[in-house]
Amino acid sequence: MRAGAFGAALAALVLVGCSSGGPGKDVAAVVGGETITIAELDRELAISGVAKAADPAARKAALDEIVLRKLLAKAARAQGLDKSPDALQAKRIADESFNANLERIATIAKAPKPTPDEVKAFIASRPEQFARRTGYLIDQLQVPQAHTPDMVAAFLPTKTLEEAEAVLKARQMPYRRVVLPMDTLRTDPRLSAAVAKVPTGEPFVLPGADSFTINRIRGSQVQPLTGPQAEAVAREMIHAERINKALKDHIDALRREQVVYGPAFANETKAAAPST
Repeated sequence: MRAGAFGAALAALVLVGCSSGGPGKDVAAVVGGETITIAELDRELAISGVAKAADPAARKAALDEIVLRKLLAKAARAQGLDKSPDALQAKRIADESFNANLERIATIAKAPKPTPDEVKAFIASRPEQFARRTGYLIDQLQVPQAHTPDMVAAFLPTKTLEEAEAVLKARQMPYRRVVLPMDTLRTDPRLSAAVAKVPTGEPFVLPGADSFTINRIRGSQVQPLTGPQAEAVAREMIHAERINKALKDHIDALRREQVVYGPAFANETKAAAPST
């Protein structure tokens, strides 16, 4: 940054601040002739989510951040730094990201909240998460590589986690042993139902995209979730599902209507792309 440009912007702030009469009561500061009003400061505090927006120290700190941002922005513009191809693309990305987030927020706001009857039906349809909610303590061997059919076949005869660990050692496969809790409230009900059928102490394999785990249930305890607490959790879960679906449906529709891929990426359109 050129010192002259920054110094000129800073001098402009000082000179205006010391001018005859000074800023009015609705003005927080003036930076190089650009006014920052109290209302603008309040909006920035609200957008930033400052906990103590009325605290003088917090307000002064926020104002200083705005002043610094404007000083540096003016200095950059004075040097033409905002006109380079990289800067223009970065500005476009920031603008598009901001507008995209506005569209996400607007779409989320349209997702309907569940009715009391829908909440009750949801709770009844997911006993593993509510009436039969269970907390597990699981011994786990984490293997950082994709599983293959021959690996699965090698683990099938094992009856203990120690036997499965011996297979890993024999194959010289790296792994990490940990103990983790599992709460069926926040677990896919299909996985919870499958885990419930596994005899205590017997190992089972859970595959991942590029890794897999070998697990053993060390212990479990049924912890039913009922009443108002269950309803509050169910309401949150239903709304979250509706938000995710609304976003996915909206973005998929926009993609179908407007996106045409070039030859290098045409084949990729058949793969599921992340929507959000």
